[in-house]
Amino acid sequence: MVTQCFGKNSSMVEREKIKLLVIEPNALIRQTLNKYFIKSPNYKVICSVSTIKIALEKAKNVIPDIVVFDCVDYTQDDILIWEKKFEGVSVPVLFFSMQSEEKLFKLATLLRCLDWMKIDKPDRNLERETIGLLPKFEELLWNLVLSSRVPIKYFDVARPTDRMPYPNKFERVINSSIKKWGKNTAKIISIGASTGGTTALLNILSKLPKTTPGILVVIHMPGRFTGAFAKRLNEHCQIDVFEAQDNQEVKMGQALVAPGDRHLRIQRTRTGFITNLAGSELQNGHCPSVDVLFDSVAAEAGGSCIGVLLTGMGKDGAMGLAKIHRCGGITLVQDEKTSVVFGMAKSAIELGGVQNILPLNEIPEFLKQSRYK
Repeated sequence: MVTQCFGKNSSMVEREKIKLLVIEPNALIRQTLNKYFIKSPNYKVICSVSTIKIALEKAKNVIPDIVVFDCVDYTQDDILIWEKKFEGVSVPVLFFSMQSEEKLFKLATLLRCLDWMKIDKPDRNLERETIGLLPKFEELLWNLVLSSRVPIKYFDVARPTDRMPYPNKFERVINSSIKKWGKNTAKIISIGASTGGTTALLNILSKLPKTTPGILVVIHMPGRFTGAFAKRLNEHCQIDVFEAQDNQEVKMGQALVAPGDRHLRIQRTRTGFITNLAGSELQNGHCPSVDVLFDSVAAEAGGSCIGVLLTGMGKDGAMGLAKIHRCGGITLVQDEKTSVVFGMAKSAIELGGVQNILPLNEIPEFLKQSRYK
């Protein structure tokens, strides 16, 4: 059976029912979620159980499209079972949990999960509060499935607007006095992203021409996945996309993605810039860190760069974007309406280092303005 799913504004996207796996230790919450999603025409509940081990035994040969998971109790054996079950596949996870984002990031890394989000679990009035969160569940499940599975032709499908208010202070802004780069100036574009960034980056990079200045990308992603992700991007882009190597020249018409376990910096040379991969210590809870990249770009490229901050949790990149702004570079963030998580960009806006706030589908055209003439 094929259904029209993902909300009222996405009638163009026809997909099979979303296969949902629920792992929830609390019986009352598990029953509430199961009852709701079984009745939904858009979801097929594979099973709703209390532990990873039971879930993956019951799922057998079925690979879910998404997992709703509370990670209160898991073992190393559970992680190994998960790895064996989903070998070569990154299944998005919606954590329904009271755990911190740092702990969830570490768990998502262990689970080899590229796309994940969190809903805070209530600690009282469990059934009533969980029912009240179900519209949010639908919204985030939609975003995660869209981010991880939707083909490139569907990237511009609008998000449901009846559930996500758009605060006036973060309305669309574009700076009318963008300074023009000099003809002979070495130019560079730096981009940071986290949750939801896989789709956002594919949407942007796939629309850029070979005349685009060299691009450096940091996305919060485990090291074992960044090479495959860069390869996937490369298959859909006019520009060349590679996982960055040390001492690599930053070239026009090329994007370099930071390895998932090394910080990415740049160094100016006589003719342009080269990469520098060094250090694996966490900064803002992440390696690679967007702030590390942006700090380096601000110091080495100054007014010859654009800094772009996309969808993602936390504050990584906000301070670095402010430094790019202070050094005379151009700064841009993705707006709330098109972000899966409006965290990093919001933090940057609040620091005052953002010149331009744009929806995702307008960012590629903005970057095309920086092409070599």
